[in-house]
Amino acid sequence: MDSAIGPAESPSVLIKLPNLFQSFLSAEPVIRSDYEQCRRESCGWFAERRQCDEKASQKFEGILFTWFAAAYISDTDYDRFRIVSDWSTLACYIDDMFDNGPLTNDSVRAQAFVVSSIRTEGMRDIH
Repeated sequence: MDSAIGPAESPSVLIKLPNLFQSFLSAEPVIRSDYEQCRRESCGWFAERRQCDEKASQKFEGILFTWFAAAYISDTDYDRFRIVSDWSTLACYIDDMFDNGPLTNDSVRAQAFVVSSIRTEGMRDIH
């Protein structure tokens, strides 16, 4: 250990592990009080990003991606909760498109979908 860094200055990260020897929902989960707010914001973000029509947006809002995030990170700050909710929403949606959706056997459309999903402002080509 570098003598210039004392115990109070050493970087550390607190990791809270759940009980790994029980089912995720074996106990009644504590759901965050800001769950509904985050669900609306995450679904709105995703619907806008994917340019969903009103019917698709409403169907999408009925899926519980944000609920799972609210259950497994019930004690983090809102910004982190929102990030996990957004990423969980995106990952589950993409996973479903490949598992049993239109991209299951279409590699050309699959590549185009992935590129359009992760493209950010100013990013021209990810190849």
